[in-house]
Amino acid sequence: MGIDKRLISTLEIKKHKEKHAPKNGSVWKCPICQKRGIVNVTVKVVLDHDKAEGKIRDFICDSCNTGLGRFKNGENYLKNAIDYIASHK
Repeated sequence: MGIDKRLISTLEIKKHKEKHAPKNGSVWKCPICQKRGIVNVTVKVVLDHDKAEGKIRDFICDSCNTGLGRFKNGENYLKNAIDYIASHK
């Protein structure tokens, strides 16, 4: 029987969170939207990862994580959205 790859990913994520996660109550800024907040008080921080490759990226706010998910984490989708907004100024 082989090793469950999901288990390895779960363990990697847990170790990364334990070592690098912003501390509860600390001031933190999202690298995408630049929102500043207090971790788990005024901002929910999540560990973002590339779903296709399973690579851990960084901690971002929950709102930006949802946004990336809605754009299917695709650069082309995001570029199209930027072009769309720019064309309607």
